[in-house]
Amino acid sequence: MLSLNDLHSQLDELLNINSDESTITHELYTDLINEQRSLMIRNEYNKTRSVDPNVKQELPCLEVEIVSPTTCCVALPGCKNILRTKKRVPSVIEFLHKTGVISVGPTNILLPRYSFIEYSRIPFVGNGRTTSQSIYSFLYDGYIWIFCKDFSKIALMENITVEALFDDPTELSEFINCSTGSSCWSPDKTYPIKPWMWLYAKEEIKKQLAVKLGLSLDESNNTKDDKINVQQK
Repeated sequence: MLSLNDLHSQLDELLNINSDESTITHELYTDLINEQRSLMIRNEYNKTRSVDPNVKQELPCLEVEIVSPTTCCVALPGCKNILRTKKRVPSVIEFLHKTGVISVGPTNILLPRYSFIEYSRIPFVGNGRTTSQSIYSFLYDGYIWIFCKDFSKIALMENITVEALFDDPTELSEFINCSTGSSCWSPDKTYPIKPWMWLYAKEEIKKQLAVKLGLSLDESNNTKDDKINVQQK
């Protein structure tokens, strides 16, 4: 698997860029790569399919704090406290009938994950005999929230782990992995995209940048000398 720096290098080679004075910046590359990745993931997982580990990312130790449920989005009768992450999480990819959050749970990966639901369902869960001790999580206003009818079950919780399909993988660089002390992501770490996605993405990016660079494209995708200068189209 390739790092973001590797993807940048491939685009430089594809576009025949070998000068630091190029008008194409690596920041622009990153924006276009993120855009193509989100589009392909959205198209791929709008269908009922399990998520490939190569495209998801993890925030392994998000700090949570106790807040009043009045700061939340829905009324919670009888609830005096609820947990919320201290920081907003990076935006996740939105699908037709779900969000890009894959799982929320304790930092110990051997323990069960919490039930992740839409925030509008919160007033209606945990009322049954078998669900009153269940722990629920939901995404609202950029935060991950943790709720349980029996608050004593979550009152001492300090950190949670979140797995998701994030819109911009590079935003995880702002978070620290508490077990290693290093950033959750850097340009030298594997970029979360499947190999086949990258094959299509880099060709789309080349098309988008062709006009800016004045490149010629082989639109018939053959080896003949029938390229069209995109600036003259």
